[in-house]
Amino acid sequence: MPEETSEYLAAIFTFYGVFTLQGQIVEANDALLAAACLAGPGAWIRDAGWWRDEAARRRLQQGLDQAARGSRLQYQEAVHLPDHGMRRLHIAIGPVRSLDGRVTRLAFGATELAPPSSAGRGATEAEPVGFAARQAAILDALPAHVALLDQSGTIIAVNEAWRRFAAGNGVRDPAAFLGCNYLAACMPSDGSPPSPGDEQAVAIAAALPRILTGELQHFTCDYPCPTAQGERWFRLMATPLPLGAGHGGAVVLHLDVTTNRRTEEALRQMQKMEAVGRLTSGLAHDFNNILVLIIGGLELLMPRLTDGRSRALAGKVLAAAERGSALAERLLRLSRREPTRLQLVDVNEAITIEQKLLQQAVGGTVSIACDLSPEAGSVLVDPNELATALLNLAVNARDAMPEGGQLRLCTCRERATAPQGAEQVVITVQDTGQGMPPEVMARVFEPFFTTKGPGRGTGLGLAQVHGFARQSGGSAHIASAPGQGTTVTIRLPHHDEEPAAPVRLQVL
Repeated sequence: MPEETSEYLAAIFTFYGVFTLQGQIVEANDALLAAACLAGPGAWIRDAGWWRDEAARRRLQQGLDQAARGSRLQYQEAVHLPDHGMRRLHIAIGPVRSLDGRVTRLAFGATELAPPSSAGRGATEAEPVGFAARQAAILDALPAHVALLDQSGTIIAVNEAWRRFAAGNGVRDPAAFLGCNYLAACMPSDGSPPSPGDEQAVAIAAALPRILTGELQHFTCDYPCPTAQGERWFRLMATPLPLGAGHGGAVVLHLDVTTNRRTEEALRQMQKMEAVGRLTSGLAHDFNNILVLIIGGLELLMPRLTDGRSRALAGKVLAAAERGSALAERLLRLSRREPTRLQLVDVNEAITIEQKLLQQAVGGTVSIACDLSPEAGSVLVDPNELATALLNLAVNARDAMPEGGQLRLCTCRERATAPQGAEQVVITVQDTGQGMPPEVMARVFEPFFTTKGPGRGTGLGLAQVHGFARQSGGSAHIASAPGQGTTVTIRLPHHDEEPAAPVRLQVL
């Protein structure tokens, strides 16, 4: 064991040693060898003069066997110590694992319990076991990654959670951390100071020396950490640890707070969506009032127009105003959380009706091709939401093809593998645009996530597509790669007829 680790164990146990899985001593401190009357490494702990009776030897062997199988055992035993007579020890035996999880050695520690007081207690009674005797077991039981540092910031011990985390992230050397300066983990590999942009590393490097000297009593900092399972967030907590007169040190804990941060982020998104909903409700209400005046005026004006061309233009304006009124109604329904109005919609017919509007949205440099299967069939959806989803996909495709390209809409029917092999109507929207890298594709359905510049995108288009598919009982998936375009696939349950009873929507 490294010298620092031996000093740490000596502070916890009066007698300590490391054995093979069979109980042969690999290393032990002088106190154990002298008290057990053993020569040194190579001796067998079961041959110690402590175990005078068969029951004591049997308890020891059971502890060794349990530790070899990966368990920890603590118990008390009355033993005979040279020059001290019978004394009661608190004994702890546990496994020593390699970073791949295998038990390779056994650790043994024993601390003499307080001697009987003068109050007349029996010779075998003892004070309760102190915290120090259980410290190692307590550290290993903690879910946080714990490191103990000496006054120079050198790591003298780490707990089981720390070792498991290291093993899961490619650290092969079991002693890779022991004897290393903790601050090195906060610095670039070339040993230079952290860059000013790395705020967490700068804060840790500034606070830890003050913790080690006792000038600062507590320090907390959240930081991101790349792992084999992706980026995780940890909360670092450090506090001074006195190691004796004139000596400082620190306890440093790393607690995984990824789930907490995700929950907090989801709450912030919900609050943001609620604020947007309130704002949308007010704007939609005012907008709808203006449209009512426009529609009413046009309806009064049209009978008075005698010129055919003027009547046709007024009709187009009226149709646009009515479409705007329908949009305002959808916004109001969304902001008030009113139920979606489901209707039986033929997807081919819906795409054909919307094709002209989609062409206007993408402009003249993008061509639209449709491959609509006659077998596609109908779906039970809100027709306005379906139209909005198609429009959002068309606009996104247009932005991905600044120099032009092709937008292809396809429909078909297929049998799903689950649930119960139900038939699905599949709508595929494919472009020949720039595509996107995996890290962007993984987030495109998040509300307010956008790669467009300020004023060019809200980040709600693909979120609406995903929400529409989910609320309609289906799903939305995206496939893309840089330079290879993007394909969005919407799968919706196939329906032949209107439901007899109102449909209960899935709550997202």
